[in-house]
Amino acid sequence: MSSEAKCNCQHCNAHIAFPPEMVGQSIACPHCQLETLLFIPPAVTPPKQHPRTGKSASRVWLVVVVAILFACFMGALFLRGSRKQAKPSTPANLRPAVEAFGWKLGDRLPERLKSEVHDGHYSFRLEKETPPFNECELRMTDDGRIYSIGGTGYPPDYGQDSDTCKNALISLLSEKYGLRLHRPDALDGKSDVYEFGTEDQSVRLEVFERNLLTLEYCDKGLRSVSYDEQEAKRKKDEDDTKAALKKGL
Repeated sequence: MSSEAKCNCQHCNAHIAFPPEMVGQSIACPHCQLETLLFIPPAVTPPKQHPRTGKSASRVWLVVVVAILFACFMGALFLRGSRKQAKPSTPANLRPAVEAFGWKLGDRLPERLKSEVHDGHYSFRLEKETPPFNECELRMTDDGRIYSIGGTGYPPDYGQDSDTCKNALISLLSEKYGLRLHRPDALDGKSDVYEFGTEDQSVRLEVFERNLLTLEYCDKGLRSVSYDEQEAKRKKDEDDTKAALKKGL
């Protein structure tokens, strides 16, 4: 007996596999990130068939085919309607997030700082205090274009002050870029994730245990460029290693 159940996302219709005990829970779809309900689709019982001959059997098959086509048509209409209803759940006021901590996504790192770049990362501390963030980092493509601006830090104090700081951040980012997604209890309940702005240029705020806060501004297109560059390097290193082994063996 299968140890997992399967259903379709109510928004993008992609397949989702999950443990049977999670039936009835809502999760963020791993494909489209929209909230969807986990359920077990009802089993389809094939129609009973009776031996028939000639025109009578042909009519039965015709009725079955028509019924199947009608069911498919109605299912398509239902999915189309569900997707249309899901659209309003995405805020219409989303705006691209392009700059933070004095840096702008897509800009190139100045030549004077390139000696401080390690593995495509440039770490720095803020000259102007921007609580709660103090440790910051830029991530870049091979040609120096910034695709990620990040900050890490703790609120000034635990308790009420930390909640005030977190709520102020959420409110500010929501007003500036629009809240696109909230995933409470991410990472098995160890963090709380908020995503603001558009999918192409977004801000991600993550609140970890002990109130550690991380903030990342990201350009999706440039990040993909960087990932492709890293994969090409990995493949080249692998090919070089194979070539060296081949010579020695």
